[in-house]
Amino acid sequence: MSPVTEAADTLPAGAGAMALALAERLDALTTELRQHVENDAYAQRQTDARLSRLGTDADALRKSVSEVATGSIRWELVGIALVGLGTILSTIPSL
Repeated sequence: MSPVTEAADTLPAGAGAMALALAERLDALTTELRQHVENDAYAQRQTDARLSRLGTDADALRKSVSEVATGSIRWELVGIALVGLGTILSTIPSL
């Protein structure tokens, strides 16, 4: 016998039934609250995992962009050097 049932037995007739009904409602609300807390914790873990993956993907993207940009700058410098060399070589025959 639960403590609530024992306590309800000591109350007047109508009050005991009301106490049992309130205890059942309280148990139902407690169960519902636990489920919400568990669902919120699960959602938080899922969000944390997604943010972690997003951060990893963003780091990889930054690295790729940096490598592409660095390579582009190198090729730009090579192109400028070749244009400069071409300009010098084109002026030599006129001397």
